[in-house]
Amino acid sequence: MVEPILDRVTKAIAMSNEFNKSDIDKDIRLKAFEILDCVSLSIGVNDLFRWIGKRIPPSRTFLQIVFDLTNMKVIFKSLAKKNSTYRELSIKDINFSEAESVLVYDVEQLGEGSILNQMETYTKKANEKIVRKTYMPVIKDFPIEIQEEIIGFPELYLSEKK
Repeated sequence: MVEPILDRVTKAIAMSNEFNKSDIDKDIRLKAFEILDCVSLSIGVNDLFRWIGKRIPPSRTFLQIVFDLTNMKVIFKSLAKKNSTYRELSIKDINFSEAESVLVYDVEQLGEGSILNQMETYTKKANEKIVRKTYMPVIKDFPIEIQEEIIGFPELYLSEKK
């Protein structure tokens, strides 16, 4: 039996190769999202009922990301119906100097287009919010002590730079 992830990767590669042979005039970013739509994992009601009472929830695609290397942009969209607009970040607009503050962005906030002006300076509190929200469904497998390590990890890196 082929692992489901390999099936998805194989399908994405085949669709990309087909696009490269034929649809040259089509917007490559839109085609990339079409491919991601075809290989995204979704959860049906039956999957949820089979999961109840078990430790690890079923996998599902929450976010799609396309890297536009030619234009140096990261384009993404959430698969949540309330927030499925395309958002992007131009890598050219970010100052990667060590003297600059590290920026963060909550991908679940509403918005569309460029996110540069919505990014905030990194704080441990912002990181804690993201970690707690992310690990809530699997808190039995990732207890508070492990979450605390994850929350504090960026702080170790930041203190090494000083």
